Amino acid sequence: MIKEDELKKLRTQIDSVDEQIIVAIVKRLEYVKIIQDYKRKNNLSRIDKKREKEILSNRIESFKRRGMKDKKFAKEIFRKIIGKSIEK
Repeated sequence: MIKEDELKKLRTQIDSVDEQIIVAIVKRLEYVKIIQDYKRKNNLSRIDKKREKEILSNRIESFKRRGMKDKKFAKEIFRKIIGKSIEK
C-alpha cells in the first residue's frame, strides 16, 4: 500500500506528463498549420487518407511496442488528433 506522500509524488509526476502531452500536441498543431499553409498555397487537398491510415497504423504499433494492448484506445486518441489537424 502506498503512503500519502508517495501518492502526492505520483500525482505530481502525472501532472508533469500531462504538461508534456499538452506541449507536444501544441507543437504538432504548429507543424500542421505550416503544412496546411503549404497545401493551400499549392492547391493540394487538406485531407490525405493514405497518410491518415499510415499514421494510425504506425501509432498503434508504437503503443503495442510499449506494452499498450488496447488498440481501440490508440485509434481513438489519434483519430481525435488527426481530426483536429484537418479542421479548418
